[in-house]
Parts: sequence; C-alpha cells; structure tokens
Amino acid sequence: MLWLNSNVPDGSVLYILLQGLRVDFASVCGLYGPAFLILIFCSIVRLKNNAVILIIKIYLALGFTFLVFNEAATPPFILEYGVRPNHLYVQYLIYPKEVLNTLWNGHKLAVFADIFIIALSLYAGFKLASLLFKNYVFASFKITLLSFIAVIIILPLGVRSTLGHRPLNPALISFCNDPLANSLPINSSYSAVYALAHLNQGKLSASDIYSFDNKENILFEGMDFSVKKNTAHPSSKCPLNQIITSNSPQKYNVVIVLEESLGADFVKSLGGLPLTPNLEQLKNEGWWFTNLYAAGHRSIRGIEAVTASFPPSPLDSIVKLPRTESSYATLSRIYESYGYKTSFIYGGESHFDNMRNYFLENGMQEVIDQNDYKNPKFVASWGVSDEDLFLKAHEKFTQLKQNNENFFSVIFTSSFHDPFEIPEGKVKLPASIQTDEPRRLAAAMYADYALGEFFKWAEKSNFDILTGLKTDDS
Repeated sequence: MLWLNSNVPDGSVLYILLQGLRVDFASVCGLYGPAFLILIFCSIVRLKNNAVILIIKIYLALGFTFLVFNEAATPPFILEYGVRPNHLYVQYLIYPKEVLNTLWNGHKLAVFADIFIIALSLYAGFKLASLLFKNYVFASFKITLLSFIAVIIILPLGVRSTLGHRPLNPALISFCNDPLANSLPINSSYSAVYALAHLNQGKLSASDIYSFDNKENILFEGMDFSVKKNTAHPSSKCPLNQIITSNSPQKYNVVIVLEESLGADFVKSLGGLPLTPNLEQLKNEGWWFTNLYAAGHRSIRGIEAVTASFPPSPLDSIVKLPRTESSYATLSRIYESYGYKTSFIYGGESHFDNMRNYFLENGMQEVIDQNDYKNPKFVASWGVSDEDLFLKAHEKFTQLKQNNENFFSVIFTSSFHDPFEIPEGKVKLPASIQTDEPRRLAAAMYADYALGEFFKWAEKSNFDILTGLKTDDS
C-alpha cells in the first residue's frame, strides 16, 4: 500500500489490512493444516518418530519458502501486468522450456536473487521449525483430543473464511474499480494457488459455446454484408472486392503479419515513441486505423480476432479450445476454398498455445516453425529472429509465385518478446530517448527494422501481395 499508494482509494486502508489478515489466515490454514493433523494423529497414537518429525520440519520450511518466494516475485509481476500474480503467473507452467529460457536469457539477476531468497528461506524456515520442535513432548490425551476438535473446526472455517454459500475467493473481497487495489489484500501465494485451481474452469468438452444453427434458420435484417470498392482511397492498388472473387481479373496474394507486442506505445503517430520508422512509412501506402484496440492481453486473443473475427470471451481463446464437429469460419478456410495455398509461418515452436493444431484444423495447409529453419542467423529464447522468419516467408512466397500459385499466409513474429533478444548491430536507440528499458525499446526498433526489410524484398519480387498489418497488443 505504501509503494502503490496512488492506487489505494481514500478510506480503504483499514479494509485492505483486515481483509489481508483474513486471506492470510485462510492461507495458513490451507497450507499448514496437513502438518497439524499429522502431528495430532501421532500424539493420539503416541507415535514419536524422528523421521516423521523431520518430514514435518521440511514441510514447514517448504511452506514458508513458498510464501516468501511468491511475495518476492510480486513487485516485478505488478510492474509488468499491473496486478498481483494471477492466472498469467501459472499459465506458462506447461511450457517450462520457454519460461526457463526467458528467465535465464533476460533476467539473470532476478534468477540469482530468487535462488538466494529460496536458499535463505529454506534455511530460516527449517531453523524456525526446529525451534518449534525443541524439547517436543506429547500432550495429555485430554489436551490432544481438545486440540483435534479445535483443529477440525478451525481449519475448514479458516479456509472457507465465511459461513456463506460460497467460500473465500478474490471476488468476495473486491471493493473498488481498480484491479490493482482489489488484489492488494490477497497474498500472492493464495492468488497463485487460486488461479492454478481454476485454470481449466473455462475448458469445454463440447461445442457448448461458439456453436451455430443451420444457415437457413439465421436471418440478418437490414445488414449489408457485400464488400464495396475502395472509394475513399482511389490510389490504393487493390480494391477489396478483387481479392478473391472468382470473376476478378486478378487474384491477389494475401499476407497477414502479426507483430508480437508492437503496440501504440512504440509508434510516434499514435502517441508513442519514435521507434517504428518503417511502419510509419507503410501507413502512407495503405489504410491506417488509429482507433483499433487490443482484443485481449495475450497473442492468442489477437490470433483469434484476426484469423476468425472472434471477440474476446471469458473462456479460453478458440486457439486453445478443442475442435468439435467442424472447423471455425476462418480466413484461411475461406482462401483455401478459392484454391489458395495457405500457411502459418512462425519462428518459434508452433505447439505453443496450441497454435499448430488450431491452424492445421482450420484451413492452414502448412505450418512452418522453428524446426523448419536450416542454419538461422540468430536464435533467441522464443525462436529464430524476425529477419530469419521473414526470409523464410520470402523464400516460401518466391517458390509459390514460380509455381503460379496464389497464397494466403499468416506470419507471426517473436523478436519483440521478453527477454528481447535481438542480433547485435542492427538497430541503435536514438540519443534523444532516455530509458531504463533499453532492451525492450531496441527490440521494438528491431521488429520494425525486420518488417521493413520484408517489405523491401516483397516489392522487389512483385508478389502482388495485399498485406495486412496487426500488432497484437496495440
């Protein structure tokens, strides 16, 4: 509260402290309850075993370390995401390779600090547990029985923290419209465990949502879905109604570039820093939308919005949902029906977030990922560099053009992703920009640089490409 006092509503300090104690008590009951019950059982049967006591000491020390570690991880998480550790904190646990590479290559100081904190916490926790068991003796049977009754009453009540219909949960103690302030009373261990326990709550076993009726039973009234010519920009090279219609004089190839994290904060004309000169130049050669906003906080939300026109929902992105009876209506499926060669081109491992499965089952005939690059010039934690990615795409498109085949492709970049690893000597931050995040800003410039190179190659090759640009966090 002292650190983030500007987010704390007036008159809420006492409420945050009391609710914080409530959540802490519930956490202690849930975390240390098993140790209490085992000790009481041993006391009832008069089992004083050194091995059991050692296990209890280790368990207490691990519990203490768990609490300390999560609180130590909280400040950097808040700086990145604006709340205490939540589902994003535990969502990547199924991708240990990417997580470990990101931490090691971009946050070495934090890694060593965490190792030190863990070691110190384990030592302090074990020492404290040893003090608790110093001169340990059994209580009388009467005291033991009373303790057992007290524990089996207090533990469930402590964990539930209410006699109401639903037990304690983050929503129960929310009190204002500021997400960060609402997360302050909840210790980070409770928040992380709660998120982990409810991580799959939105999973679907069938098409309970996103299911459609027969088109004969759907009626749109007063809505014109016809594609009109581009009259607002007569200089545009490609009217939209000539992209894929079978009677058009020319079928244009279509490429969508999804730029990882390259939001408005890094684009000067959108009120951000002057880090994307190539993007600024491209805006003068096409359509430039200045009031588009993110469809979510993750790249897969951008993928579902761009490729399938899905708005965000409380459930998982359709990219991660299992396919049921049929494919979704996607751009790739539409272009495939018109005879286009379709592909998804990525520099990392396409199994991440189920992207490979999603694209292959929804109209993409080919998925190109990190395993398909021979001798890439630069490999980072999240895959090959954007230059390698665009070069691969260029080679693919060149081959298709030589075969006189039309193509539709989605290119997904990754260089502008924490830990922001990029090839040396490609970009240099302007001297006018003073920042404590030089790696991040340099990575933004590199992403723009690689994009500019791709367009230079495309123009020289005359691919007849209609290119859509989408920055997934802008």
